[in-house]
Amino acid sequence: MAEALPFDHAADGIYIGGYQAIRFADALRAMSIRTVLKLYAGLPHFPADFNTLDHPTTDNELIPAAALQRGVDFISEQVRAVQPLLVMCSTGSSRSATFILAYQLAQGRDLHESFHTLRRAHPATELHPAMWLSLITHYKLAYTLAQVQGWGL
Repeated sequence: MAEALPFDHAADGIYIGGYQAIRFADALRAMSIRTVLKLYAGLPHFPADFNTLDHPTTDNELIPAAALQRGVDFISEQVRAVQPLLVMCSTGSSRSATFILAYQLAQGRDLHESFHTLRRAHPATELHPAMWLSLITHYKLAYTLAQVQGWGL
């Protein structure tokens, strides 16, 4: 039996996963996914034929607005170019989900609906409180931390 791929399609040609995805570089190539937003520091790295933006962030700190925007801009550029991409952090549950949700907010989508859609596509989605606060703060959302954390229950 073939091993399940450690990433899922989130939306708009955007895939989400953790560092294990590096073991599936051939599968990513076969799916025309050669662009990666890598949100953890250090190893493992993708092969040279992948267009990788190394953009390390940490789960337990607010993401500065400029850093969040840089990741959203990278995702937006790939989507506009109809270039599938993988957004990945260590486990594929918090930082990667935050950047995908930020992209969706920048597209005018609703956070509540976007979160539930992402959670259905990628059940491992579980944002750290600092990631929720990064979204609420940067996008000036009317949600409280308690409200958004309640969505995951």
